[in-house]
Amino acid sequence: MINKRIILYQTFGVFFILFITSVAWGQQESQSESVLSESETIKIIREIHQLEKNMLEKMHDLDLKMRKHIDDNIGSVNEKIAVMNRELGSLKATTKIIMWILGIIAIPTALYILSLTFPELLFWRKEIKDTAEGIVDTSGEPLGNNNNNLNQPSL
Repeated sequence: MINKRIILYQTFGVFFILFITSVAWGQQESQSESVLSESETIKIIREIHQLEKNMLEKMHDLDLKMRKHIDDNIGSVNEKIAVMNRELGSLKATTKIIMWILGIIAIPTALYILSLTFPELLFWRKEIKDTAEGIVDTSGEPLGNNNNNLNQPSL
């Protein structure tokens, strides 16, 4: 078992070394062919510079189109804002009118109805006496005894 493992490792090692050497040889050949002359390098730099100029011109054109589009739409946006401000102003006026109506009519009416429905809620109100003036209220005094003839005329 150990011998099989050693043989596999040696085989893998040989293939790995062959792979690395082939990659190194392939790199050397491509590097020798890839060296450019000065004229080719200058030509590539000029092409890159021309492409950069074209890209900047297109970006400038797009920027001008966007600015024109925004300037055209600013007027309509300003009009929409003005209309919304007018509607908001009328809404504020309507809200003020509703608040005045509530303050003058609805709140006192609601308080009156609540005072009739729940009289114990109005604890600050003084109790109303049912007795007329000049008559003494004796409802709090104890009742007399039936055997006691003090209140009856004598015969």
